[in-house]
Amino acid sequence: MQLIGSYVLRMLPFLLCAAPVYALVRFLLLRRHRRLGNRTTLWHEAGLFVFVLFLTGLYSQAVVPALRFDTSGISVPGFLQGRVNLVPFTVFADTWREVAEGNTAYFLINFLGNIGMFAPIGFLVPLLWQGLGRTALVGFLCSLAIELCQLLLPRGTDVDDLWLNTLGAALGYGLFWLCGRLWPALAARFWMKHRAGEALENELDTK
Repeated sequence: MQLIGSYVLRMLPFLLCAAPVYALVRFLLLRRHRRLGNRTTLWHEAGLFVFVLFLTGLYSQAVVPALRFDTSGISVPGFLQGRVNLVPFTVFADTWREVAEGNTAYFLINFLGNIGMFAPIGFLVPLLWQGLGRTALVGFLCSLAIELCQLLLPRGTDVDDLWLNTLGAALGYGLFWLCGRLWPALAARFWMKHRAGEALENELDTK
């Protein structure tokens, strides 16, 4: 818990900066949605706000800390300065070696952490927009974006992170599916109503 708390504290400045920017952009987008006849809900907006802040916090810890800030501005370390692993499933051998040497934090952070930190994506994407395929794709693309950014930074770029993160997104979807079975009306509260979709539903209802 102390480790999680330290990450949250480091995220706070980024979250505080992102919140008003997101609020302004979302306000402008909602005006466009109203002109198109689309309807949102308070549940959808709250969920979307949490999703955006979560992504902000995730990228702030996965990418931004490696950048260096000084009087001359922001400097980006050279290309491929960090460790790069392109061999799948190396994480198992690495985890076994580190745990055998008494470094259990490696297992918690590098293995379970890579799975757990993408579970919220797997839960929130279908909650807001529906779809298992879309959920796995979003999880994979978010992970790929982080790994590509880390090629420019003195951090590890690992192909294993891609499947661990995507697995985390899939497990998050499993949690969403379970919640949907227990509370069937839950997801409907978080979905926007689009005019085209409503017209199609009404047409099908009349047939």
